[in-house]
Order: sequence, then structure tokens, then C-alpha cells
Amino acid sequence: MYDSETESEAATGTYSHARAILRGAGGWIDWDNVGDRPDWQSGGIVLDGRFTLDELRAILVFARHAG
Repeated sequence: MYDSETESEAATGTYSHARAILRGAGGWIDWDNVGDRPDWQSGGIVLDGRFTLDELRAILVFARHAG
């Protein structure tokens, strides 16, 4: 059965976990301070430095909000 509230809570938890991972990232990420997520522009994002696979996955969690 579909429960939108449960799905929303899960998404919030996922976003929180992704933010926690990205706060510890060694590289630089163009960040949208208002939305508190990576600042996607035309389906892309500006990165600089080295990122672990987990950090890259955390960035992709926010891809559905890409502008």
C-alpha cells in the first residue's frame, strides 16, 4: 500500500543522511544555501576536488531537484 507520508519521511531521512555525508566531503561543492542542497544548474553541478563513491552518491540523492 502506498503511504505518501511514510515516503516523505523516508526521503527527508535520506536527504539528512546525504547532507551529513556531504558536510564531511574533502572536495568543494557549489551549494544552494537557501535550499540546503547542491546547486544544480541546467542538470549539472560544479565540483572541485576528490570525492569518495559515497559522497558522489550523496550528491546524486539531490538530482531530482536539479534545475
